[in-house]
Amino acid sequence: VQELVISPRSTGAVKRALLRNSKQLAVLFGRRDLNDRVLPLLITCLNATDWALRASFFRAVSSIGAFTGQESLDVFLLPCLEQALMDSAQAAVVADAVRSIAQLVPYLRKRSLLGAVRKVVPLLERDDVAVRAAVVRLLSAAARSLSPPDVYTQLLVLLTPQLAREPLDPGDERQLAACLMRPP
Repeated sequence: VQELVISPRSTGAVKRALLRNSKQLAVLFGRRDLNDRVLPLLITCLNATDWALRASFFRAVSSIGAFTGQESLDVFLLPCLEQALMDSAQAAVVADAVRSIAQLVPYLRKRSLLGAVRKVVPLLERDDVAVRAAVVRLLSAAARSLSPPDVYTQLLVLLTPQLAREPLDPGDERQLAACLMRPP
């Protein structure tokens, strides 16, 4: 795996193929080796100038989140995903990062989930349809994952500046999207 990822002869196509099979790698290596050996190598894909490779990384991460364990997810993977929200000028990369976080919602601790929500809500001000749709997906997944009191006292409080009206069911993507203000 190391040779495929960091070798000077390795290409973006080889790395993307490896990322497409990251779930199988997670099963093969198990949690310990996945966290200690495989993830650090896969994360080097984020240094690539090829935006398609970075987007592939974010799509792959969502398939291995269940295998990493909560601690690695919170302190290792989630910060990489959140960094992409601020660093990337490519809307496709941002949308893939947000979709990846949305798929990881069931494995995130409440504190980490609400922290991620805090970071993605400002993306609703972007004019990009794919980014906004990914954020709505994450927010509705968060609403379905959190307890009703947490939805109304924490999630919707973070979302209030972006709402034209409060949704009846924040866990429903269509309802939530219909209640959002349009980007400026």
